[in-house]
Amino acid sequence: IDHLLAMEVIDEVHANGGKVESFVSYCGGLPAPEHSDNPLRYKFSRSPRGVLLNTLGQARFLLNSKTVEINAGGDLMKSARALDFLPGFALEGFANRDSIRYAELYGIAAEAHTVFRGTLRFSGYVRTIQALQKLGLIDPNPHPCLHPKGPEISWREFICSLVGLSHSDIFYENLLSKVSDCVGV
Repeated sequence: IDHLLAMEVIDEVHANGGKVESFVSYCGGLPAPEHSDNPLRYKFSRSPRGVLLNTLGQARFLLNSKTVEINAGGDLMKSARALDFLPGFALEGFANRDSIRYAELYGIAAEAHTVFRGTLRFSGYVRTIQALQKLGLIDPNPHPCLHPKGPEISWREFICSLVGLSHSDIFYENLLSKVSDCVGV
């Protein structure tokens, strides 16, 4: 839908003799605010794994005729920013993969100095994702503790393994403290 709406507006500008000098677009499957009731403030409408791994991806966009590249591995969430274009909504956004390729597809490559496509989320999403990344819970590689043929493991044992603690005699408070240190809370 976002591509159809973009082309509708771009075609209208061109039909009226204008040029698109800047194209900035955000999209995102936001739940109704009253249902954004979890730490991510998000509801998965597609592959949860895909959504989470996308936060480790890279992105490229054009800003004032300069290519901006965001490296894979967590920099995408570091580049997120607060958005205030909808009064009453606390939103944040980050670049959505390769925006530059859309300049050609949208027919604005020769005229646009800025081309940015972004993902929209409720505030709190990025902070929570960064904590999950720091803990090692978002990783494209399988974790050896979770091997299907391995021994059963509790979430507590798994988190202990992620933060480098022995799970055999760890107190909850010590685990909580170590997790807090790891995520920077």
